[in-house]
Amino acid sequence: MYTAKNGIPFNVRIVKTGDRYGLHDQLIHEKPGAMVEFYDARNPEFDETGNKRGQFVSRYYWRTIRNHLKTGQGICLHGAYPDTWSIDGETLGTILRDVAQFIE
Repeated sequence: MYTAKNGIPFNVRIVKTGDRYGLHDQLIHEKPGAMVEFYDARNPEFDETGNKRGQFVSRYYWRTIRNHLKTGQGICLHGAYPDTWSIDGETLGTILRDVAQFIE
């Protein structure tokens, strides 16, 4: 779990080819390239064991989001809630460096 500077805790999940994802894990990721999912961990559906991920916010292909490592910019995960579901550049950099260890 990672906490953005705005105080919102996010659970981050890597979805690799062949993994289940989506609502109730009903979909199978069949395309090449990993995806990174972000969940709001304040939701009561989140617990530290990872059994419950939290409220789904957004999903990005790794090849798209990894560019933020170079720019150092943060990201707005959901445009309807930019003050809440955004991650500052420093926190996002930490997340992406951690994710990179499992993908690249």
